[in-house]
Amino acid sequence: MLSTLTDLELVNEIRIGNVAAFRTFYYRHVDNIFGMVTRLMGPYRNDREDVVQEIFFQVSKSIPNFREQSGVSTWLHRIACNVTYSALRRPHYRKEADSDFKQVLHDVEGRIDARRTIN
Repeated sequence: MLSTLTDLELVNEIRIGNVAAFRTFYYRHVDNIFGMVTRLMGPYRNDREDVVQEIFFQVSKSIPNFREQSGVSTWLHRIACNVTYSALRRPHYRKEADSDFKQVLHDVEGRIDARRTIN
């Protein structure tokens, strides 16, 4: 059963073309990667799922080059950081970030006004 394999064993299975191993690897790590992307990009970003998808696409392309000099989770985390930072540098991501910041500011101002009304 694939779920009992270690990450390194899954990577080796993926290298020989086992699609089910990649699916197991994906489901094992997707929640943690999504959480990391959310911490880096912010919770109001609508494009977090796109970035996570791009991360796992890069993982699938990079698996043949994984040299086992570091742990699989370290390697995965590095890819995730690089893809996320790259996404944040893109101009259309910056525009959305400005929009997200304005939404957060609006939410905070609304809470402040509500507290003033109560007091």
